[in-house]
Amino acid sequence: MMKILSTRIPPLRKITKLGKNYLKIGFKYVDNNMCSSILRSAFQQKFKIFLYFGLFLFVYCEWLSYALCPRYWPSLSFTSLTPSQKFFKVLVVADPQILGDRNEKPFSRWDNDRYLSKTFSKALSYTSPDLVVFLGDIMDEGHIAHDEHFNKYLARVRQIFQLDKLAPHQVLFLPGDNDVGGEEDEVSLNKLNRFNNHFNVSYFSVHGGIQFVTVNKLTRTYPSMAGHPNNTMRIVISHLPLLNRASDFGYEIISQLHPSLVISAHEHTSTHIVWNTQEDPSHSRSRVEEYAYNEYTGQSLWRLSTNQKGVVQEVTVPTCSYRMGVPRMAYGFMYIDKEHSLINYGLLWLPSRLFHLFLYIAYLVTAAFILLVKYKTSPSDILNVRKYYHNV
Repeated sequence: MMKILSTRIPPLRKITKLGKNYLKIGFKYVDNNMCSSILRSAFQQKFKIFLYFGLFLFVYCEWLSYALCPRYWPSLSFTSLTPSQKFFKVLVVADPQILGDRNEKPFSRWDNDRYLSKTFSKALSYTSPDLVVFLGDIMDEGHIAHDEHFNKYLARVRQIFQLDKLAPHQVLFLPGDNDVGGEEDEVSLNKLNRFNNHFNVSYFSVHGGIQFVTVNKLTRTYPSMAGHPNNTMRIVISHLPLLNRASDFGYEIISQLHPSLVISAHEHTSTHIVWNTQEDPSHSRSRVEEYAYNEYTGQSLWRLSTNQKGVVQEVTVPTCSYRMGVPRMAYGFMYIDKEHSLINYGLLWLPSRLFHLFLYIAYLVTAAFILLVKYKTSPSDILNVRKYYHNV
């Protein structure tokens, strides 16, 4: 008699339960993959927007902020008191302090050179000056530069400030303490002569019928005015301020040169100084004012009268370099009405490069954080929670 081997068939309810479990796993797998795809797509869309924002940030920081500068500069549509009178236009460059090889990295030098070149080009185009005055501290390490480094410096100066495009009679240079010494070290006669020879420094010149007299407070020297008429406009230019505090040298300059106006730099900020020359210099008090908006025009523009008896004015032009540790940089300009002893003086404020660099750093840090979260967090750890999927 044959024995029939029977196979045990599981109950129907177990088959049903097992099928449900497989179905749950399948649905869960499908749900997680669908959710992962949706989340990945959403991330890509948002990151694409973030990249577009980065592109806009780059365009703004490298081009748009400079292109928009002239829109916020003072209008140069002046009206002379005499219709036929032409203004003599002067662009003033203070303390560019082009960075050197010894103390600065290549990127810092490159970025600072680009900033100076861009802003100077805008200022030059905007003002169309008859004369460009450089108020010293052209180089940051000029006073410690050997001849080889100085020649490299000189090539960069010529490129940044487009000296090859300007006629020799259109530029006027004077040395600062960072060029020849005088602040942390003594003035070197060899370096002073080197600077004077390479930049054709003139201590007395006449441009547009206006006398420009260079004063060197570092060496306490100035040219004699014997034989030169005193009844014409005379502008004294100095790297160091002369009237910011009562001093024998400042009083000597006033009494000997009789300036119509003094233009200086070094302080890296904008100031206006008025000195009453009829007071005893040991007791006189100079009035130092931060420049504010002019009451006549509502812009960064002032009209200075140079024929006030017993009064001498000095304007200190701010630095044009963003590396000087001040929040605001500018070029100065003067539109001079010689016939009526009036000088329209204003400032061409520049964009903050440090703010641009801060925006770049903030953007890169944010991008790094987003990518870190994206690739260090497992999507399955998040998507395993069904509730999260339904909320998405």
